[in-house]
Amino acid sequence: MKLIKKYIVAFALLSCTVGFTQQLPQFTQYMYNTISINPAYAGSRETLSVVGLHRSQWVGFKGGPITQTLSAHTPLTNEKIGVGLSLINDKLGYQDFSYIYGDFSYTINTGEKTKLAFGLKAGFTQYSLSATLRGNEPEDPSIYGVENRWSPNIGVGFFWHTQKWYMGLSAPRILNTDYNKEGNSSGVQYEA
Repeated sequence: MKLIKKYIVAFALLSCTVGFTQQLPQFTQYMYNTISINPAYAGSRETLSVVGLHRSQWVGFKGGPITQTLSAHTPLTNEKIGVGLSLINDKLGYQDFSYIYGDFSYTINTGEKTKLAFGLKAGFTQYSLSATLRGNEPEDPSIYGVENRWSPNIGVGFFWHTQKWYMGLSAPRILNTDYNKEGNSSGVQYEA
């Protein structure tokens, strides 16, 4: 009986948490796309690194999630400083998000082979809500006015690493953004 109560409580808590959030872009290849999540990763490979990824889900269904990423980062002449740039295009049904973020990191040696990097991320998110689902349905007049909204955001991160392992902690987008300026529906994106 106690086990059933634990499952019910866990399910209720999980349902409440999921009910008040919106989904950020999904990255199944995180190890190849670390800079999009953690700004402290900038310059950690000690050379120019450019990565492009594409992810499609529910192929064949209208409005299936599609995420594309292009990112680059490099150390500067002072090896302790790294910079990066991330461009992300994320589509889910009627919603389109485009992200452009710059990254800055500063690295210190914490041991003979370990380094700890601190990172800052800043940029903009563009949000649009299409009146048609990628041109396939008739226009919906209740969606007018949400065509193109830009909002600034910031992020932070830590990245502790050696040549063999790494560990990171980050909050890529700290500010909450309300895309519904009229207040007639729920359009808040919680991103911490």
